[in-house]
Amino acid sequence: MRTNSALRLLVLVTVVLLAAGWLSSCSSSGTQGSVAETTVVDDGEPMVEATTPATSTPEPSPIPPTHTPEPTPVPPTATPQVVSLVISEPAVIQSEDGEVLCVFFVENPSQDSGVERASYATTLLDADGKELKVVSEQPLPVLLPGQRIGVTVRASIEGGSVAKAEIALVASGASVARSELQSVIDRMPVAEILEVAPPNNPTFTAVTGVITNALDVDLVSPSVYIIAYDSAGQVVGGGRTYVGFVLPNDSSAFAQNIMLAGEVDRAEAYLDVTSFRHLQVPTTVTAGASAPILVNSGYGRNKRGTLEAVILLSNPNSGYRVWENVMMAAYAQDGSLLDVVWDQISLSPNTTMGLSRAMFLSSNAEVERVDFKVLAVSYKEAEAVPQFPYTVSQISAGSFGQVVTGEISNPTSEELAGLIVHAIAFDEVGQITGASRARVDSLPANGKADLEFDFALESTPAKVEFYPELDSRP
Repeated sequence: MRTNSALRLLVLVTVVLLAAGWLSSCSSSGTQGSVAETTVVDDGEPMVEATTPATSTPEPSPIPPTHTPEPTPVPPTATPQVVSLVISEPAVIQSEDGEVLCVFFVENPSQDSGVERASYATTLLDADGKELKVVSEQPLPVLLPGQRIGVTVRASIEGGSVAKAEIALVASGASVARSELQSVIDRMPVAEILEVAPPNNPTFTAVTGVITNALDVDLVSPSVYIIAYDSAGQVVGGGRTYVGFVLPNDSSAFAQNIMLAGEVDRAEAYLDVTSFRHLQVPTTVTAGASAPILVNSGYGRNKRGTLEAVILLSNPNSGYRVWENVMMAAYAQDGSLLDVVWDQISLSPNTTMGLSRAMFLSSNAEVERVDFKVLAVSYKEAEAVPQFPYTVSQISAGSFGQVVTGEISNPTSEELAGLIVHAIAFDEVGQITGASRARVDSLPANGKADLEFDFALESTPAKVEFYPELDSRP
């Protein structure tokens, strides 16, 4: 009986150990299966109950990694290239009366950038290096990529002999990328010399030229540097002249007396524009305003040889004063330029204004034509100015031609001092035949002043009109 009990105990232990090992292997392998629960009945005999499937926990599906796209790289903002302009050693010319001319060249060595708003100052020195005069800061012209431009500087000194000059950059200017200037590079306006006249005295000579504008915008108030050379290529003279404007796809003439210190073999002209904006932005008429109208133009040659060029302009605007730039250029029968005059006229609202300018030509110069060009450059809101009534009293013979007398009235409540009045002469069919000017020292408020004009026309005019020249400053 003891033997049977021991045997039963041994069987029971063996079953328990086998079950524990099997469970351990299932747990370590991760395999899901059925678990058999083993119990011991009262009589000590092991009994295996019915197996119950274990609850299966499915493994989670793998989650693919989230793909974050790389950001598109943003190109860095281009930093304008700093351009170091190259300035040549200046040439110096001094006249006996103390007038000094300095001529130098400035070059933009960059092929990638243009330069604008650079400026310089000039110092005049004697042979010992003593400072005689400093010419204050002046702007340099715009420089396209790789461009070289000649510049002239005029100054006057009292005492001392100028041996040399020093040019120092005051402002290095702003760089503009070539890509922003391509339209200008392809059609940059050009200044050219037409003729260098024989010297009219040992220290000055007349030079004529033309600016050609291939751009689609007006070129307003450019200037031109003129440099003269002898046959050896040495600088012997130069100067600078201002041009009122050049219309789009057009040309404008210039004429200038330049300082001279030797015999001229040839001359060069360099255009001076101080901002690229002037080459890219068109001149526009103010919204609500209209451009002035050219009513009439003409000229007359008097007995003294003087040519009087005349233009009549009308301002159709009731609420705007307009400032109009005017060009008058006289040409000979062979097409050569005799002279050119630039001026500005101020047009009050709803008025017609006459402007005359004299050209002093040589006695043997035969005038073939006079060209007139106009450009409105400024509009400003203004009230209408009353008309200045006038009376032409008499046209009589004078010592050189005709004398015209009359009077003009001041409709305003302000005294006008130094008023210039233009007298325009017409023939029987309304063509302009000449002009004269008179100065009124004082035109009292709501008062009158007498006028007298000296004409030297070949024939007596059929009609004369008076036009006061009011303030021309914008």
